[in-house]
Amino acid sequence: MDTNQYDSDGATPVSRSLAEQPIPGSVLVAVTMLLGIGVVQGWLGVGCYLISEHRRLNAFEMAFLWAGDALSLFWYLNFCIRWLMGRRTVARTVIQNQRLPRSVWLVLGSLILGMSAELLLTVKLTYDEYAGFQRAVPVLCDLTQIVRLPENADPWTYRLTGTYRDQAGRQHIATFLIREADEVSKLPRALAAQLRLRQPMRLPIIIDPLRPERHWVREFGWDDPNRLHYVSLLVLAFQILFGFAAALNLYESIKRLRHLPWWTELHKVYPLCCEAFVFALIGSLECYVTHRLCP
Repeated sequence: MDTNQYDSDGATPVSRSLAEQPIPGSVLVAVTMLLGIGVVQGWLGVGCYLISEHRRLNAFEMAFLWAGDALSLFWYLNFCIRWLMGRRTVARTVIQNQRLPRSVWLVLGSLILGMSAELLLTVKLTYDEYAGFQRAVPVLCDLTQIVRLPENADPWTYRLTGTYRDQAGRQHIATFLIREADEVSKLPRALAAQLRLRQPMRLPIIIDPLRPERHWVREFGWDDPNRLHYVSLLVLAFQILFGFAAALNLYESIKRLRHLPWWTELHKVYPLCCEAFVFALIGSLECYVTHRLCP
């Protein structure tokens, strides 16, 4: 009697005693907890900032910006559903000629495609900020809140919130984070002195006539380090960093063991976990340390 079985991606015989590897339930719990913490801390710490930044985007840009996250969420749900429906083991696939199974390439390809779309949009948003600044027109912003930030937010000194109207008469909300040593020092002396009093005032700003949700203070320039595309780049950097580390570990495991380890199945949730980690980290810092982005 044949005591071997064949793996799902080829005809390599595998011993029945080595055929399957369990996926620990604790892994699913840990991943879900990380995602939960990332969502809660991210919303509490930077929720109002994300809302403010999304006002600068159109529906197409929002969809592209979150494309990678949507694909990551799909594969995470796929992972959870398979586990809850009893697929709590993975085949111990023997690797021949160091070739990964097609299923692994399918998931990796879709995730890389999503991250590439997000990266391309990030580059586009950076250019759009520059182009919008070049054609911007002046308006007046009525500042209603000038908040002195705590010392933990150093070097950021003030958070400004106000409203302005575009050429069509529509009202928009403006928010600025500025530093005493950089931005405030670039303002005319009279404006800088008035701002330091932290009383409601009118601040000359410029807006993109084609996308009036985008606004700047001319003296500060177009490249605001608090823009959303920098947060997106930070998330992508973590995804690439952790992804490279996981790929290197996988290569070493395949080279040593000649089969895929059970944790290979977690490649479906790596990107989402990386993003959850970043938002949990930033959200926690904002909630408990700097109090910079949200009131």
